Amino acid sequence: MFSKKHAVVMLWLLISSIVVWCQTPPSTPPMIMANSPEDKALRVIESETDAAKRVTLLDQFVKDFPAMAYAVEVNELYTFAYQSLKDNAKVVDHAERAVAMKSNDIDVYPVLINTLLDMRNQPEKAYDYAQRYQKLVQGSDWSPAGRTISADERARIQGDAKSLLDAAHLQKEYNDLQKAYAETDPDQKISLLEAFVKTFPDSKQVCSAFTMLAVGYLQKRDVSKAASNAQDCLKAEPDNIEMVVLLADLQVEDKTKAAETAGLVKKAVELSDALDSQPVPDGQTEADWTKRKNYMRGTAHGLRGYIDLKVGLYSKGLPDLQLAYKLLGNDSATLYRLGFCLAKLHRNKEAETYLTQAAGMPGAYQLAAKRALTQLER
Repeated sequence: MFSKKHAVVMLWLLISSIVVWCQTPPSTPPMIMANSPEDKALRVIESETDAAKRVTLLDQFVKDFPAMAYAVEVNELYTFAYQSLKDNAKVVDHAERAVAMKSNDIDVYPVLINTLLDMRNQPEKAYDYAQRYQKLVQGSDWSPAGRTISADERARIQGDAKSLLDAAHLQKEYNDLQKAYAETDPDQKISLLEAFVKTFPDSKQVCSAFTMLAVGYLQKRDVSKAASNAQDCLKAEPDNIEMVVLLADLQVEDKTKAAETAGLVKKAVELSDALDSQPVPDGQTEADWTKRKNYMRGTAHGLRGYIDLKVGLYSKGLPDLQLAYKLLGNDSATLYRLGFCLAKLHRNKEAETYLTQAAGMPGAYQLAAKRALTQLER
């Protein structure tokens, strides 16, 4: 025999299953038969022009006929009434019920999508419904039963669907990129950005995403992937100065890409020199703009000077390295390269000054600077 405890558990399970059954949408929409009590009651509701009163009548209707809660006609009426009342959450609730029961509901889809776009907090859902609507109206047979749609109306509906999809696309694009911007976990940030560039390859912001990916991979010391993302950015924006400079810097030691790097450095110098004639961009202070210009010009000229230095053109490379030092200050690579260049020109006292500074800075150039100083002493 069941104990009292078992009986309570069974009763709870039974009640839970009933609640779940009541809340689960039916697989097929409930039908309202002509001249039935439900039909007559619904006709009265349809004749009510006041949205608030219509909602009250619909609420009573569902209480009187609970099986009709998922009827398409009922949820359509709820949708349009709540649209008039500007109750977005309830518009979405009832519109979703309507399109779930009637997949070609061309009257409700636009209301649902526009409402989601206005809410701005469910871009994924807005984009999904916009894609469904676009696919629906591009098909060959989507006219609701018993309704004739003219060629002009069909074209208008298809145009509206395309406009809604474009708007939802832009909202999702913006939201996805902002989400990636805000992410603080480096690996998750990279994952979000890679999903963005895959989903929105034609976005006007795709180069910004590739830029952040390049920086993210640099922070992980993955130079190959950093360079690859810089290249992808330049495919979209060939004159993106940050990525021209970065890619040139990443490739400058690669002998197999010497010609390509020389071209990048030449372009970087031209683009960075042109910054002096440009106004301060919106959203930046003059100090920030000056700092950015100095970094771009200093790095570009420093790379050009370094390329000359590598092939023994010391006199030619010196002015660029001196300008790089003036713009970048105590940058270890610039200090070492400038000191090394001066040493090759037998200007040892000046060379010692810069090499000593580089030798005192922990990093990739510290040991090389110390060796160069030793050579000076000889």
